[in-house]
Formats: sequence, C-alpha cells, structure tokens
Amino acid sequence: MLKETLERFRPLNIGTSWPLVLLTVGLITRFWGLGTPATVVFDELHWGRYFSSYFTGNYYFDVHPPLGKLIYAGWAYLWGFTPAFIFELSAPYQGAWALILRGLPAFMGAMLPLIVYGLALDLGYRPKMAALAGFLIAIDGAFIGISRLILLDPFLLFFGFAALWSYQRWSKTGLGFGLLIPGVFLGLAVSIKWTGLAFLGLIALLELSRLWTQRESFSPLSMAKGILALGIIPMLIYTLQFWIHFALLTHSGPGDDFMTPAFQATLEGSRYALERGGLQRPHFFEKFVELNQEMFRANARMTTGHPYSSVWYTWPLMFRPIFMWQGGPLERLSLFGNPVIWWGSTIAVLTIFQTTLWLRLRYLDATGRLLLLGWLMNLLPFMGIGRVMFIYHYLSALVFAILLLVYLAERLPGSRRVTFTIALFALAGFGYFAPWIYGFPSSRPMAWLSSWI
Repeated sequence: MLKETLERFRPLNIGTSWPLVLLTVGLITRFWGLGTPATVVFDELHWGRYFSSYFTGNYYFDVHPPLGKLIYAGWAYLWGFTPAFIFELSAPYQGAWALILRGLPAFMGAMLPLIVYGLALDLGYRPKMAALAGFLIAIDGAFIGISRLILLDPFLLFFGFAALWSYQRWSKTGLGFGLLIPGVFLGLAVSIKWTGLAFLGLIALLELSRLWTQRESFSPLSMAKGILALGIIPMLIYTLQFWIHFALLTHSGPGDDFMTPAFQATLEGSRYALERGGLQRPHFFEKFVELNQEMFRANARMTTGHPYSSVWYTWPLMFRPIFMWQGGPLERLSLFGNPVIWWGSTIAVLTIFQTTLWLRLRYLDATGRLLLLGWLMNLLPFMGIGRVMFIYHYLSALVFAILLLVYLAERLPGSRRVTFTIALFALAGFGYFAPWIYGFPSSRPMAWLSSWI
C-alpha cells in the first residue's frame, strides 16, 4: 500500500508535487504563531487537566473516551512534562510548553489536507481538483483553529478520514492489508469521540454494498473478514484504551462522584477505599461497562445552554462561530470558518441534493453518492442529540461538503475558471479573516453577521 500511495504522490506536471504544496501550506497555516496566545485557551483547560491526571494517578471523569487524553499524556511524557503546571484559563504556559503541546494537534491537522487529497484521487478526481479539495481544507479557518489548540478534534478528523481513505484505496486496488488498516483507524476514531461511529457506519455500508455487487462470488469468509476488521478490531482497540486508563488512574480524584461506591473502592484514598471488605470490587469489564454507561448519561445531561452553542441546521451556514480568547481591545481568537468555503460548499451540497432528487439519483455516480452519504451521516445524527452542541461538530461533514463542492466544480462548464475562482476567493477569505483565526490585532470590521460576535 505504501508503494502504491507514493506512486500516487509522484511529481505532477507543474514542476513540483501537489502533496508537497499541500503539506507546506498545511504546516505554515497551523504552525504560524502557534505560541499565540501563550496562555491556556478555551477547552485546553479541560484536556490539559485530564491528561495531567495520568501523571498524578488521580481519577478524572470525561464524557469522551480516553484515547485523546492518553495520546497527549504520552506526547507530554516524551518531552519531560511534570504535573506541576496547573491548567487554568488564562494561565501562562511555562517555557515552550504552548508550542510543544499544541505542536502535536497542529501536525495532525496539517496532515488532513494530504489525506483528503489522496482520498479524492482514489475517488477519481483529477490531480488538480484533488489538490483544490486539500487546499480548501488547508486554508479554512475552522480546520486551522481546531488544530492549533490542545483539543481532540484533530485526532478524530485524522483517524476518521484515514480510515475512509485506506478503505477506498483497498477497495479500488486490492492492495495493502485488506480491511485491517481501516479497522484500526476506525477503532482509533471511535476511541477519540463517539462521533467517530459515523465513519464506522459509512465504511460498513460501503463494504456491504461492495459485497452485494459481488454476491455471485460471495463467500462466508468475506463476511467473516469484514466482521473481524470492522467489528472486532475496533472494539478491541476501544476496550484496550480503558484498560490503560484504569491502570494509570489508581488514586481518588475529581471524577470519583460520578462512579458507584464499589468503583470508588478500587481507588486509593477514596472515601470507600477502607470498605473493600464490605464492597464487592468490580472487575475490569464491570468498570468498563459502568464508565461507558455514565459517559452516555452525562452526555445526555449536557443540556445547559452556552453563549456560543448552536443547533445542527445552522452549521452549514456558519451562523454561530465560537469565541475563544480576548487579548487586547483589538485581539480576538475565534473558531471561525472561511465564509467562501462554508457557504460555497453548502450551496454545492444543496445543488447536488436538489438535482439528485429531481433526477432520482441518475445524476450522481458512485463517488457523488458516497460523498453525499458521508455528509448526511456526519450531520443528520445530530438531529436526535439533545445535548448542547457547537459548530465544531460539523467539521467531519464539512470535509464531505468541500469534496462535493469540488466534485460539482469539476463537472461545470469552464471548470478551469471555476476552480481558479474558488481558490482565489477562498484565499482572499483566509487573508481577510486571518486576525480572528490567529488572534492577531486588527481593527478591520469582520463581523458580517451579528451572530458572529
């Protein structure tokens, strides 16, 4: 698979390679001014506290699976992190820790344009159109902003789309390790956030469709391989992270009260620790089930409003960005997308969706159907979720929307001019809204909508 992938990334006729261009743009946009602000910002407070618990052993509780925090803890350990630093909002980072800790998600975020480029190639896009899709990911403010802080979403996006790309690569060429690699990436995605299940569901549907089209040569072995790769392997990865989680968190901590007395009795220093004789100590799988049940209940209880929360149907219009930091009077950091990209991709999705309904799917080829299904599966499940939600929940769906935008542009008359226009206006939007993306001072009026403040 690696050899074939490198072949796809050979230099093109522009004298360089699109992957090199995308990697350069991705790294610059993510790492430029990465140390600003040099203080704890937004949800860095939570994830910083959680991964620090793995150094102290104090039990914490979070509504998301632990893999993302474990990754940060492992990264921090490699750089000699000690839990002496207390994560508080606006607390100044000591030394180079702002750069070190943010460097990992920034790198993961810089890889996403390459993954999208490779996926687009394997979906049949021409190289320049695939590069346009990756370029739009590279310069969108929301993808940039989510990658420049200690957050979980860069891992979710990386693992989720790596799973889809590796599946598409295998189903197209038959090379690689079959469904094994997609299965591993799916397990990692779901272990970051449960929203990674959308990728698992999408790939499972694609595999069932593939088996149906090849039903003449169907064998029980093919189904068994699919169950192993897309069911058992992700579940094993998901379970393993909790074994590591419990092994590291052995002391009483701020998460005790979410758990039953029997669970708390397994934590040293807890109020039930001395009652081990009177409490039946749960084994690993009992603790695993209890924690996941409580995570589900806690997610459902997150109904308290937030000034920057938003509902799912407003996300494609980027109606409510997230304000994250205020420095001086002219310094503002927001999780803010590029209006050209967000609104343009939404128009493309609606155009394709309307045309599809009118022509009863005759307009869409297999690529178009896959992308539209991916967009729907990463957006519509939020209709049934009652917890407070934010615009970053749309980012997975946005990747599919961007791919649909380029898909449509490639099929329009004068596609070369359309492509150039999209790239030019998107680049102009990036430059115009850069102060909000990076938190740099600017007196430029940027709130086109009152809801952006």
